[in-house]
Amino acid sequence: MATFLDVQAEHASALLGDLMWAVQSPVLCLPEPALCRQLADESEALFARLRSDPGQLPASLWERRRVPIGRYFESLIAYWLEQVPSVTGLRQNLAIHVAGRTLGELDLLFEREGQLFHWELAVKLYLGTEDGCSEELWLGPRARDRLDKKLAKLHERQLPLFTHSEAQAALEELGLRGARSEMLVKGILFHPHHRWRRGLMHHPPTVNAAHERGWWLRVRDAGELAMDHGLHYQELEKPDWLGPARKKNTVPAAQLKAWLHARLDRDSSPPLVAVFDDEGKEQHRGFVVPDDWGPEAA
Repeated sequence: MATFLDVQAEHASALLGDLMWAVQSPVLCLPEPALCRQLADESEALFARLRSDPGQLPASLWERRRVPIGRYFESLIAYWLEQVPSVTGLRQNLAIHVAGRTLGELDLLFEREGQLFHWELAVKLYLGTEDGCSEELWLGPRARDRLDKKLAKLHERQLPLFTHSEAQAALEELGLRGARSEMLVKGILFHPHHRWRRGLMHHPPTVNAAHERGWWLRVRDAGELAMDHGLHYQELEKPDWLGPARKKNTVPAAQLKAWLHARLDRDSSPPLVAVFDDEGKEQHRGFVVPDDWGPEAA
């Protein structure tokens, strides 16, 4: 297996940050898989080793950063589980075929202490509208995805797949039976900037109270971001949306509003902006959306 010692060692620390975020960040949606924290605790030696030498990570993981971040997140979780000694029989993206048709695909299957586990994985970033207390008020950055629709798909289609009689027959042929099906959903909720700034952030009961938080605002209100002096701003490319941001080419506060207008004129997809202090440490992050962005686009 090629490692970063063979390819690009300078990317290894970024990849490690993504991996640690995938494993150690709080779940976004409840319930959390029962094994999640136990397996994370079992991984302390793994992360200690990788922190001392990130170059041990496989170069193939870096290549997967180019795929949609949902698939990249799945690859990170699968790599992690492969390294946990108590986990065996890991299978990823197992398609269930019956009579020439595909019933669906199971994200992850693995065994631990004689028990079979089925995990459906998702990583999501949603922006809250109105008071944010209901699932349908949380939209994806392009306002095409909604939290309630994603959870309905997980609960009604993806998680029950293992209980489908035809699926069970197909899985028994592979020696797979009696799985415990759970969802592992990670991500960030971006609250309206005025609520985030005042600490008045609400969320649906299905969301973990300890979820990661960011902010969002319309480009016409971008001046609110520049109120704190000594900060610097940078758009995060999609592969960098998961782990800790690394300061590269930042924009000072005085140029922020003009830069954001130019960016959205060039590309209407909302940029995810990380905010850094003078020492290069990320302080917070959020989306800047067009002035006409809203739930009517969902």
